[in-house]
Parts: sequence; structure tokens; C-alpha cells
Amino acid sequence: MMRAVTGWPCPTTTVVLLLVFTAAAHGAGRDAPTQSVEDAIHTLQAGLLRDEAGLRDTPCRLYALLGAAMDPYVDFTRMGRLVMGQSRREATPGQQRDFNVQFRAWLLALAARALSRYVLGRGLLGRLTISYRPVRLFAGGTKAEVPTTLSLAGILRFDVRLRLHRDNDRWLIYDIRAEGFSLIAAYRTILADKVHERGLDGAIRWLRARSTRLRQGFAASSEGCE
Repeated sequence: MMRAVTGWPCPTTTVVLLLVFTAAAHGAGRDAPTQSVEDAIHTLQAGLLRDEAGLRDTPCRLYALLGAAMDPYVDFTRMGRLVMGQSRREATPGQQRDFNVQFRAWLLALAARALSRYVLGRGLLGRLTISYRPVRLFAGGTKAEVPTTLSLAGILRFDVRLRLHRDNDRWLIYDIRAEGFSLIAAYRTILADKVHERGLDGAIRWLRARSTRLRQGFAASSEGCE
């Protein structure tokens, strides 16, 4: 059973997401959804391997690297819509746009911290492998689930399933499920509580404050950051 990581505002799913994108691929299929996942992993890994030590000590650069590497493969807008849940029905277009922007910023900031602490900081890069199982198409072939097994040094294994949807000729990731726990569901619960406590505008301000605080922390602890 997966447990929360101390000090994190979400289940271990977030950390596993980062492990997936830093794992070496084995047995990748030729289907388009699996290829999209593999391309995303390769793009991020290439950036990390170019300057592993420098990035480990400079989380603000990790934040920029993650955005550039993930934007072509991850549908942050769709993720934001799903995380908003029922709140989206009453949100104005401006609120929806602001929520999506701030959710992406927060997610990338959390991801940069996870990479720095749990992957680069613990020397996991190069010790992780990911193997692919046959893809499952659904929703008339417009969505796919790519089942994988994530392995750390051949000892620890996680069942990880990535959800993608087809956008014209591209397949974009919009959720990840680790041992049955959904990243989207985890964040929806967190932010539904914030909307209930503060209203939608208050939840957007909370997201902005959290991501800003994380990025300011990166700058304070790193040389070469503004």
C-alpha cells in the first residue's frame, strides 16, 4: 500500500511520477501512446544527464527544464480541468485560465523539488528501469492507458499506469496511476478543500502563493538563480 511522503501535500504518486520520467525504458512497444510516453521520458532524461550535478544543486534550473521537457507531452490544461472538478461549472473563462496556469506552475515546482530531493539527491538516476505492457485503448480509441512496471535496482517494483488522450495526431499524458492511486484524484481532493475554504479565487491565490514560495526557496538555496 502506498503511503504519503512526509512533508508532501499529496500521496506518493507524485514521487512515482518523477521516477517514471527518469527511468530507463525496456520492452517499449511500437504503438503511438507508448511511443509518446517513451519520447517524454527520453526528452527529460537527456536534459538531466547533460548536467546532473549542476541541476541537483540548482532546483530553479530543474523547474525550467521540466517545463520545456514536459509541455510537448503532458496536457496540463486537461489536467487542470479535471482537477477543478465540479468547480469548473461555475468558473468564468478567466478563472479557468488562471487556475490552469497556477496549477501547472505548482505541479512543476513540486516536481522540481521531487527531482532534486528524491531522484538526483539520492542518486537514483540510472538505477531505475521501466518496462511496458500492452496498451489498452478505450473511449472509441481516443484514450489509452499504458501499463508499466517501474523497478528500482530490480528490487522495488511499482505498477504504474499512464493515461493519455489523442489530440489530432498526438497522444498527451493527462494522468498517472501508481498502485491504484491517481495523481489527478489526489490533487482534486486537495484543491476541492481549498475551494470550499476560500472560494475559487482564493484557491487560485493559494496555488500561486505555494508555487511562488517553492520557486523563491529554489533561488535562496541555489547559486545562479534570480
